[in-house]
Amino acid sequence: MANPSIVFPDVDINDDFIDQLLLSTAYTGRARAAPQALPPVPAPDIYDDVLDRLVTTLTGLEVRGGVQLASCK
Repeated sequence: MANPSIVFPDVDINDDFIDQLLLSTAYTGRARAAPQALPPVPAPDIYDDVLDRLVTTLTGLEVRGGVQLASCK
C-alpha cells in the first residue's frame, strides 16, 4: 500500500520541490512506472499554490511511447 505525500506549509515551493513531489506520486515495478492511487496532500494554506505549480509543470510535459525491450529467450 502506498503512503500519501504530505506537504507542510513551511515548504519552499520551487521547481525542485515540484519535481520531487511528482516523482513521489509514482511507483516503479516490472520496468514500468505508473501513478499511485494516493495524490499529494498539501496543507490548506498552500494548497492552491502547490496545485497551480503542479498543473503548470504537468501541462508542460510531453508524453511519448515507452521503451521497447528486447524479448528474453
